[in-house]
This record gives sequence, structure tokens and C-alpha cells, in this order.
Amino acid sequence: MRKPTLRYRPVRDARLFNPTRKYSQVNWASFPDVIRQFKKQLRAWYIAPARVLMASSGHYSFAALSVTCTLIDTLSQFYYGREQGTRSLFLKFCRTQLPQLRGRFVHGIPFRQRKKVILLRDPAAALYHGVRCGVVHEAHPSLFTAISGTGRIWTLHPSGLAEFSRNGRNFAPCPTVVFDPGPLLEATTEFLRKYLSDLQGAGPANLRLRRKFARKFYQSFGIKV
Repeated sequence: MRKPTLRYRPVRDARLFNPTRKYSQVNWASFPDVIRQFKKQLRAWYIAPARVLMASSGHYSFAALSVTCTLIDTLSQFYYGREQGTRSLFLKFCRTQLPQLRGRFVHGIPFRQRKKVILLRDPAAALYHGVRCGVVHEAHPSLFTAISGTGRIWTLHPSGLAEFSRNGRNFAPCPTVVFDPGPLLEATTEFLRKYLSDLQGAGPANLRLRRKFARKFYQSFGIKV
């Protein structure tokens, strides 16, 4: 039995695509215009709010980091042409497209995944499980992560910030990954700049990028580009 197909499309005269353009005001036949308006959308939805939060107070860094994680989730879906985000997609994107998140922990961070305990071995995994999923599922970052203006995207503290126990009694030092939302946002913004440029480039690799972008764009906005 075929799965039912459910699609949406905007009422173009009634909805804004970004703060300055309704859907009906975008030249969908012009790929450069689509990219310009898409860039404005991402800046208005993610980048500008995160920067405003960080400029207002360092105590708003939690919200800024959450917005940046959502932007990473979004970009991973467009980059790989997927309808929805997944754990593997987020991790693959971070490890391959954000080189600042590459690295390997000598001692992994214990993490309960369903009914077993696994070890998180790199900053991308800590960002996904501790921040991205911590916010969504627990309403706060997990205690094996922290947020501070260190000037580096991530810094590993082997001890001193958290402890863990496998039995609820005997606690031991837990490695903690400290994230700085400012450098992470800038690295993600730099990826976006290059990505939007590559989408308009010539060559087979650029064509494959455009096909994936177009697939996700249609799934998200109901418009073929």
C-alpha cells in the first residue's frame, strides 16, 4: 500500500517569505533571487536574533546557542536534501562541514541512550546530545555541557564542572564540554556564505548541491526552484 502524500503550499499573496518579501514578490524563476531571499530569511530567523541576544547580555547565551543549533539543523537538511533532521544528519554535517567541531576526546563522556550507556567521543556528539537534544527534550543543556565566552567554539574540561554516577551513589568527575555560542555562530555563518555561493557556481558538484537544495526547498515551502 502506498503511503499517502501530504503536501502544503503557501497562499503567496498572504504570507511573508522573509521580513521584506511576500511569497508573491519573489521571482521564483530566478535562482539568484531565490538565493538572495532565502539568505534574508535565514538571517532574520536565526543569525540576527542570536547576535542580538549575545549583544544584549552574556546571560542570554543559552538562547543564542539554541538558535544556532537550530540553524545547523536547518542547514544540514538543505545541504543533504533531506525533508527532516536526524541525529546522523546533524553529526555528519558538524563533523564534515564545521571543521572547528572536529576532535577526539581521550576519555569519552558517559551518556545514557535508551537503555544503555554510551561514550560521547567528540565535540559534535556533545553539541548534539547535550545542547541540541538537551534543550528539546529536557528544556536545558545537559550537565556534561556548559556555556561560556571562552573565545573558542569548544573547550574540554576533564573535571571540576560536573560529576556522574552509574548507580546514583558513587560519583566521579565527568568531562564537560564548554561551548561559546559566538564563535560557533560565526563558523556556521561562514559555512552559509560559502554554501550560498557554491549553489550558484558551475560544475557537477554545484549541480548536485542545487538538486538537493531544490528537493528540500519544495518539501519545506511547496515551491519548485
